[in-house]
Parts: sequence; structure tokens; C-alpha cells
Amino acid sequence: REEIHEKIYAEIKKYIKSGGWKGFAGGYAIQGMAAPFVVEQTGSLSAIVGFPVVLATELLEQMGVMVEIDPIELEIEIKKEVGK
Repeated sequence: REEIHEKIYAEIKKYIKSGGWKGFAGGYAIQGMAAPFVVEQTGSLSAIVGFPVVLATELLEQMGVMVEIDPIELEIEIKKEVGK
């Protein structure tokens, strides 16, 4: 246990020292250096990152605006990019 604790402590300390947390709500960006600390993600990744693509598409279509992208496919592409 102590070995794991020290490893995690060292990673968090490294993250804080890097400044990668600055300017982000909650002190991290799921698509950034803190990604390894995220254990589980529920819901729309695009909404977590900052723009709810699926919801925006639905609202635009309800207002009669034709959207030429499939929001689900876009969501999948965002997840691929974040995973890199």
C-alpha cells in the first residue's frame, strides 16, 4: 500500500508542479495531463470538455436548423482524440 500511495503522491506532485492545472475548472482538464487520474466518466465527454455537442445539435434541430453532422459520431471522435 505505501508503494502505491507514494507513486500516486509523486504523480500528483509532478502534476501540480507542471502547472497543467492552471485555468481549468476543478484544477484539471480530462483531455490533458490529468487524464490518467480519471477513473470513470459518465455522460457526454463533449459536455465534460466544455461543449455538449449532442444537446446543442438536438436544440438546433428543434429550432429548425439542419445540422449536417451526426452528434454521436462526433462524440466518438472526441473520445478518440482525448484517449491519445
